[in-house]
Amino acid sequence: MICLYLSGKVGRFLSGNMTKHEIRKEIKAKRAMLGEAYIKNNSAAIFKKIKEISSGSQVRFVHRKCAKNTWYKYRIKAYRIVNGKKVVFAEAMELHILTKGSKKITNPSGISVSQKNVNLKAGEKGNIKAKVLLPKGKKTKWHIEKIRYISANPLIASVSRSGVIRAKQKGNCEIYVVTQNGIKKKVTITVTE
Repeated sequence: MICLYLSGKVGRFLSGNMTKHEIRKEIKAKRAMLGEAYIKNNSAAIFKKIKEISSGSQVRFVHRKCAKNTWYKYRIKAYRIVNGKKVVFAEAMELHILTKGSKKITNPSGISVSQKNVNLKAGEKGNIKAKVLLPKGKKTKWHIEKIRYISANPLIASVSRSGVIRAKQKGNCEIYVVTQNGIKKKVTITVTE
């Protein structure tokens, strides 16, 4: 069994042609956050829709009857209806999760970051050093980047795929460091002038 929490309030994991701030504003205004969740296992060729997400609500989806020792991939897309058609404006990070059953291969069990708070001046660069943690004696298979980074407000500070932070303007924001199965750590960024 795999349990996913799909929340209209968690705009931080969405990426698309809107900033995270705009996505949260859109969700808060309840003009959006219709969505769909998709699943694909390691033997399927395409993703299959498994859940419709209703506007502004938090949805708990429990994927039951999972095959043992099987990788499942999950995608969530947020959309709005425009002229009677679905228009996707953001997608969540794809998650890759292995079910129990393997003695050697497992999911990451955690993530460590070098610092929880980073202070930068506008225009400066910084770096987040992170490491994926695995249970002792176990390995995993990497289907996507080992570590992914996403800024909750790229107008304040953006982050590259390798964890390089670029401070843009005065303010505070969070950068989330995420494993392939969705385990995350928050790093607070403070940008001064």
